[in-house]
Amino acid sequence: MRQKRFLSRYFYKPSRKYLNQNDLVYCNGKYHLISYSRDSNGILFPYILTSFNESEIIEEQCVGINDKNNTLIYENDIVELDDGVDFSNAIIEWDDKTGCWNIRTSDTIYTFDNLYGNDLSIIGNVNLNKDLIKDFYNE
Repeated sequence: MRQKRFLSRYFYKPSRKYLNQNDLVYCNGKYHLISYSRDSNGILFPYILTSFNESEIIEEQCVGINDKNNTLIYENDIVELDDGVDFSNAIIEWDDKTGCWNIRTSDTIYTFDNLYGNDLSIIGNVNLNKDLIKDFYNE
């Protein structure tokens, strides 16, 4: 069985929608949406329905755990965070320097390990719900 932490999801920028992750593969600098068909001998083979430029897709990695509603948490998800004092919106982000997942509020960065077990609840994602994190940016 494939581990959850190896899952990815794919946001297609032009349509502002997520693609079916089970039917998308990356090869030779492009993402390809594939389907399957059987030949006359019953052998299943894949074929490309359409291809996307790398710049059109945002690939987001799964953190490997579920939120309190049993929904898998992915990079760029916006979660409601109870830090023990207050509830705030936070973004799930990968930190290349430390090699770990972070949970970033508008004014604090927590390492995911320090908050593991807290009740996180996904309320949206960066690609579709920037209004939930408007205080993060000076726009």
